[in-house]
Amino acid sequence: MTLVRVSSLMKILGLMIILGLANSQLRAQTDSSESFSLCGTVISSSDSTPIAGCRITIRNQKVGTLTDTNGMFCLHFLNSGPYSLFAIAYGHFALHQIITLQTRDTFIIFILTEHPITGDTIEVRASRIESVSNVKQPTKVYPSLVSISDSTFNSPFSIYEDPSRVAQSYAGVSGRSAINNEIVIRGGSPNEVLWKLDGMDIPNPNHFARSGTAGGLMSAINPTLISNGNFYSGAFPAEFGSRLSAVYDLHTRDGNLEQWKWSAQVSFIGMEGSIEGPIGIDGSSLLIGARYSTLQMLQNIGTLDLSSIPSFDDLNAKMHFTLGPFDTLNMTALWGSSKIDLPMRADQVSSGSGVDAIGVRWLHSFLPSTSMEIAVSKVDDSYKDDFDTLASSQKEGYVGGRIGISYRSDSLSVFNFGVEGRREQLPAIAGSATDSAIISPSTNYYSAFAELIWTPVKWEALNSGLYSQYLAISNQSSIEPRASVTLRVSEDHSFWLAYGLYRQPELLQFVQADHFVVGYSYNPDPTLLFKIEGYDKYYTQAPIDAQSDAYSLLNSGVGTDDNYRKFVYMGKGKVTGAEMTWSARNDASYALITASY
Repeated sequence: MTLVRVSSLMKILGLMIILGLANSQLRAQTDSSESFSLCGTVISSSDSTPIAGCRITIRNQKVGTLTDTNGMFCLHFLNSGPYSLFAIAYGHFALHQIITLQTRDTFIIFILTEHPITGDTIEVRASRIESVSNVKQPTKVYPSLVSISDSTFNSPFSIYEDPSRVAQSYAGVSGRSAINNEIVIRGGSPNEVLWKLDGMDIPNPNHFARSGTAGGLMSAINPTLISNGNFYSGAFPAEFGSRLSAVYDLHTRDGNLEQWKWSAQVSFIGMEGSIEGPIGIDGSSLLIGARYSTLQMLQNIGTLDLSSIPSFDDLNAKMHFTLGPFDTLNMTALWGSSKIDLPMRADQVSSGSGVDAIGVRWLHSFLPSTSMEIAVSKVDDSYKDDFDTLASSQKEGYVGGRIGISYRSDSLSVFNFGVEGRREQLPAIAGSATDSAIISPSTNYYSAFAELIWTPVKWEALNSGLYSQYLAISNQSSIEPRASVTLRVSEDHSFWLAYGLYRQPELLQFVQADHFVVGYSYNPDPTLLFKIEGYDKYYTQAPIDAQSDAYSLLNSGVGTDDNYRKFVYMGKGKVTGAEMTWSARNDASYALITASY
């Protein structure tokens, strides 16, 4: 057992109080003397092309601007505090978002959904502009989707600074323990969640992670650098695949386009600093953020004297280049390392993990109706456990590339298509019923998707598509249909129905899940939402113990269990549930109530 001296505890408590007071004083000074900039971009939800001439306004203030030809905007000299922003563009549903400026400039992304505009005659008359607070704007609704803003990730209430723990407040999501941030979504194993960062799949983006799992002590993704995220808890669209339960799609914000700025803070979790500013070509920027564990720092300077200290470091970075009116280039990097040493009586035990990811994306727009994205990425997760002279080291990851094309035939329909190829290093796994060895294979993996978004009338939307994947090592292939229908019976009321077939490689073969979702939402104004959803999820072809049905990988989230070396793909499972979400917010407060059954 590790013993902690009383004097060390007193030093820790004293330092925490000093840091808390210093942080409060710094925030107070910032609130009273500094002003901030709020910048962002407005893009189309169907093909991610920028929207020029979009009107950006702040409720109850005579402040506003229009987006430029690249869909960019900036509002300067804003005091700290909450702001209600509206993005209004012709041919799109208006969008409302509440942003809180605290200690730094903020970059946000507005994603507007199109609606068809039909008519034989257009009559233009001069009139007084309607107050933005009275604009009706149906919220973009997809089955089982929660869109998460920058201000949510960095809310004062998000004390864990972790995207996984932010998601635990949503309906249908639960955590497994206080020392592990794995999330269970609608009864699915934590490793059934697809983590994405700027288009890259990250097998496990956490510190102190374990092989074959999707959790750890805390995330290596710095939430202060996130612009927004889309969290799908089921029935996700055809552009995502290879997982059975959910998708957590995160996006890094661009750096400040106006001037160089830096920030630093210290908390009990870690020391954190960031720097950002414009570089080179107009419209280009750099953003870098790094964190270092506080406990390790205290140990190094002699404030603590403990035999076991968990230490971690991480770095997040993004470079954004505007190459012209039709081209943008983004480079994203993520690095994280964590380790803890546990000296025993006669042995030295240590455990740790690492994550390395780098990706480059080029987006080109072919006016007026087509855009193309080309991306390459390399991602590696590593895990290491040492017990005296014995060592265990495992890796998983991939190097690959993808290309995506979006084509708009008219104002009613959009077609999206993409293909991807990877060379994958799979995690160490137990053998099948005929092979009991533990292996760590490499293989080629290919996937493709096609998706049609059709909006025949303003209040109806159809999203249908196919996702396909091929695993070369086992010659396994899959074709998975997806479809959803959303019907708005009025500006306030929406109903939707969705189905999807999903398959995930487990022990070199595909496990299958069928999703059925039905839902209803009431959205009388931009600040109030009531939503209910019911779902069924059927599992088939799941790996179970070959000797008995007492163990199934559907219930696993902690890696390979050596007690069960032989599996057969005959397992079945079912999850049925219902969820309720009520949220309300204004310029100064936010309330969220959820219930799950």
